[in-house]
Amino acid sequence: MNIEIMRNTLYKAYLDDFYNFCQKLGGATAEIMPDLLAFEVDRRAVNITINRYPYGHEELAICEDIDQVRGVMEKYPPYQSIFAKISDVGQSIFMKRK
Repeated sequence: MNIEIMRNTLYKAYLDDFYNFCQKLGGATAEIMPDLLAFEVDRRAVNITINRYPYGHEELAICEDIDQVRGVMEKYPPYQSIFAKISDVGQSIFMKRK
């Protein structure tokens, strides 16, 4: 098994466990941490995607908001379905499955 796949699998499990831990704590932690964890998950997903599918970097580099990112990514069939599934831009895919 590729070491990067193992590392990313472990990091995903860590983020899932930490999310559940924060929810059990309740209070301000349960209120604030999901947004921070969602940002981290989304950031990692974008980085993995960029490294896996290197086309379109130039166009993405000049994007200033999510609508511009959506416009660039919808040009590429593998990404069309991803953006079609995202109904609320502010919501993380990670957080929707919880």
